[in-house]
Amino acid sequence: MKFLLRYLRDEDSFLDIGANVGVYTLLAASKIRSGWIYSFEALPKNYQRLQENLKLNELEQVQTYACAISNSIGSIDLSLSDGDSTPSIIKSEEDRNVTTVSSNTLDNLLDNCPLKLTLAKMDIEGAELLALKGATSLLEKKCPQVWIMEILGTGSTKLVNFLNSYGYNLYQYSADTNKISPISLEQKRGNNVLAIANTAIDFVRDRLVRA
Repeated sequence: MKFLLRYLRDEDSFLDIGANVGVYTLLAASKIRSGWIYSFEALPKNYQRLQENLKLNELEQVQTYACAISNSIGSIDLSLSDGDSTPSIIKSEEDRNVTTVSSNTLDNLLDNCPLKLTLAKMDIEGAELLALKGATSLLEKKCPQVWIMEILGTGSTKLVNFLNSYGYNLYQYSADTNKISPISLEQKRGNNVLAIANTAIDFVRDRLVRA
């Protein structure tokens, strides 16, 4: 969260993928005024809370989407077995607590996005690779240059290799030193890391210095 607050500027635009009730969206809105925030939440009750929080805080720079971000347009089954506020892609036919929601891709939803996307946060309970496979046009353009991303579970290596193939590598941020450092998958501490485009490293470091 400290990285987000130090990195974002007034004119930036931010993606919140897996917005839940809007914690990261609200943080980003405290920094972004003339730019735009795109928030995506699949679970209806979380989406309703997100809308309520935006209205309560009178935030007009946020565009919300009630859908799951994936690699295809249509619908997708979510398992609520780990808790009804943090759904995940259904992993087994034995799952009993399942809800079906609409799905879409970032490339489709943001195809005509007029603003330069600066930063994205993605926390979708292990479905990050699917979401990125639906965002290849954005990745090719290094848009955004930086992703705050949760990396966990058995698919971690595939996810990192996919990011590498589009010119992104993993970094850890130190709030104490206000610096980013390259890391391997084995070196990461906790679940959240930064995936930064190789072409943007100097830009990111310079922004942090001027925070």
